Amino acid sequence: MTSDPIIEQVRQTRLDIERQCAGKDAYYQLLRKTQDQHRGRLTRLKVRPAPLDQRATTSESSS
Repeated sequence: MTSDPIIEQVRQTRLDIERQCAGKDAYYQLLRKTQDQHRGRLTRLKVRPAPLDQRATTSESSS
């Protein structure tokens, strides 16, 4: 099998993260820290209203 440098980098990064984080709480903290460091690069999905025909159905079924 041929060696793919991108796959090797991903695997190495995963191993580094496993060494840094002993458990799920430490992993979560690492994710939060990384998110805070790159806040300007993150996006949020905008909530779009349901189409008018679905709004009528939704309000009728909830009553």
